[in-house]
Amino acid sequence: MNIIKRTLATLLCAVFVSASVPAQLALGPQGLSTVPAPTLKYRKRVSIGAVNWGLIMRVGGVSFDSVAKPADNLRVTSVALNYVPGYRDGERLSVAINNQPVLAPIYDWQLIPIAKFADSEFYSCFTLFGDLEDKQQQRELLARGGYVPNYHGSFKDTLMGLRLFQLDNLIINPYSWDLVKNGGVYVLGAGESAPNIRQNQRAQDNFLRLNPNLDDAFDSYLISDRRRQAVFHIEGSTLIIQGEPSYTFVRRTIMPSEAKRRETILEVGMEVQAQLERLNQREQLVWLSNQVITEAENYDQSVGDIEIIKKPELRKLLSIEDRAGRRAVLTSESAQSLLAQLVVLRTLVRLLKAWEIPALSEKISSQTPALRAINPTVWDAGVIILRYAAFFRYCKQRNPAQWRVFMSQIERAPAPQPFVTTPTKFVPQ
Repeated sequence: MNIIKRTLATLLCAVFVSASVPAQLALGPQGLSTVPAPTLKYRKRVSIGAVNWGLIMRVGGVSFDSVAKPADNLRVTSVALNYVPGYRDGERLSVAINNQPVLAPIYDWQLIPIAKFADSEFYSCFTLFGDLEDKQQQRELLARGGYVPNYHGSFKDTLMGLRLFQLDNLIINPYSWDLVKNGGVYVLGAGESAPNIRQNQRAQDNFLRLNPNLDDAFDSYLISDRRRQAVFHIEGSTLIIQGEPSYTFVRRTIMPSEAKRRETILEVGMEVQAQLERLNQREQLVWLSNQVITEAENYDQSVGDIEIIKKPELRKLLSIEDRAGRRAVLTSESAQSLLAQLVVLRTLVRLLKAWEIPALSEKISSQTPALRAINPTVWDAGVIILRYAAFFRYCKQRNPAQWRVFMSQIERAPAPQPFVTTPTKFVPQ
């Protein structure tokens, strides 16, 4: 079949890659800026079932998806939430468990975005491996060694979003001991205070001594509630939610030699050719589309990294998360284009694989006091998101009708202060 021979020849030549916040918003000497960028929309859960290692390679960042459970000694017969705007900030969340009022101290700048996050269908909170609307600007930023922060829609332009940005950087940024400033002034929410710089710096030095050569030990990582269970109970008349974030570190197979890539492309191409020869022209299009969608899902699971792919149509396909959206894109593709995408995907899935580094994941996850000490303000913000999002999901599952009432109250609440325009461009120094 000429189409197959032409496609394989093209693939052998070129398949792989050859190898608004004001300007004064900054973390130490690192400038942060904002340009238009999409919000982060990933439905994948990591706290249950098989882990999508490709997703961690591709997105990493921070993701919380668990549902809290009551402590063994607490039997819950009813739970209800209300937002009372007339109360003081920090006391506006009203919780009743078994028809008894329970104190749940949380400020509006924390409560409102977390409630909206728990109500959404997406679980990824933040990533440094995001996208800009202007793809040329994105390519230029990445070429300079920069990152593209993207946020869940509930955390975009909030102080919680800014804290998530630093949480994801906590173990790799030399200025993690500090907090973001705007015009030389710390951006702080109710209940927060300026950091103890010297104490934080000592804690960062201590963490690095405990974990030498950490930067060379992984390709990507995820901060999440994987292998964690949020549990709530009542002490006196106060709601207590327990649970800490964990780290999952991932490695990817090193890209094989050019000779091995060419060999695999030919092998895959011949296999596909043998299958296509049994089909008529119409059947070939249907078969190719189905195979490309299936192989894209395999790629998501086992590899995940879009940056190693050169073909623009394939990069576009992989940037779409759902099967229906991918199928819609493929309906306009020619048989030759579908064939090329299938061969690339199958080749990559055979050659590359992402996997966890369990020992490193367990080691870093066990160092909660050392992690928090680097920047207690940042770590505590992440803990609050994990705990309250998990508790809110429990309430949502337990009493959906009352949850809808609560969310209607949250939607009418004023925008929490301070207002923050979250950065979408970041170049480490």
